[in-house]
Amino acid sequence: MMLKLKISYFLSFLLIVLAFEIRPKSSFKYVEKPHFIKKIQSFYIDKYEGDESSRLLSGLLTGNKSRLKHKTKRTFKVLGIYHLLTISGLHLTCFLFPLYLARRKFKSRFLTFLIALISLSPLLLPGFNSLKRVGLLHFIHLVFPRVPKSILFILVFGIDILRGGYMESPLSFAFSFLFMSFFFLNKNKIVPIFLLLIMGQALISSVMGDPFSIIGSFIGITLTTLFGFIFPFIILGSISFFGLDHFLCSLFLKIINFITIVLKDTPTFFLTPESCLILFFIWSNRRHKKLCLYSLSIIPGILN
Repeated sequence: MMLKLKISYFLSFLLIVLAFEIRPKSSFKYVEKPHFIKKIQSFYIDKYEGDESSRLLSGLLTGNKSRLKHKTKRTFKVLGIYHLLTISGLHLTCFLFPLYLARRKFKSRFLTFLIALISLSPLLLPGFNSLKRVGLLHFIHLVFPRVPKSILFILVFGIDILRGGYMESPLSFAFSFLFMSFFFLNKNKIVPIFLLLIMGQALISSVMGDPFSIIGSFIGITLTTLFGFIFPFIILGSISFFGLDHFLCSLFLKIINFITIVLKDTPTFFLTPESCLILFFIWSNRRHKKLCLYSLSIIPGILN
């Protein structure tokens, strides 16, 4: 099983490098976000008088992060949670999670139909490719629950290529391929999933030119898990008049700012994609895991 992860990580590396090579070329089209997204964003910013929590709320609900302060966006990058500001499969899965729990408890066909309907609904929107991929994943899993995870993984990305998802956004495709492979190809309990996610975040930071912090990434995974629990309540609050959505975003932002203060002196460094690839193959060998983490922590200068 570790062999599959090695192959998927190497393929992800190639896909990401290829995406950046072809990005300047005009042969790939990028879909503009619908106008109603900007309308929704303005509504929530105006609703709560334009403070940073309301801007974060609008970013989490629409994926448009242009109204956030630069300081906030940089903090999200350092902590490895910048992906929360892009509407993706994570948001869809968090939203569907309570429905899955209710479906399991009540054995409801209606809930099965509702989950399937919600899963396919992103296909009606322009863009939002990550959302569409995970929506397909949920739908196929509902229709064919006994399909092995590895086959499900291949089916989702095969269908996505056929529908033009790669052509629309090669970078989004590569990022989804990287992180989804960790969950669908990793059956070895010896390999903790959070370490795989840290290695994935290291690769993303290296290609985006963002500073990387191994401690920040670990905390970022914890914050992402926390976000998964509160996001359904943010959605619920956004369609009500009780201010729950703004309260949760304000609380989440305060937690992030507090962590940033605590980690103020934590060293960050810049990696290259090639060094991440080498480190992953060292780490994936059991005998050298500690060596890899040690290298990530204290010899960033050599990696550059």
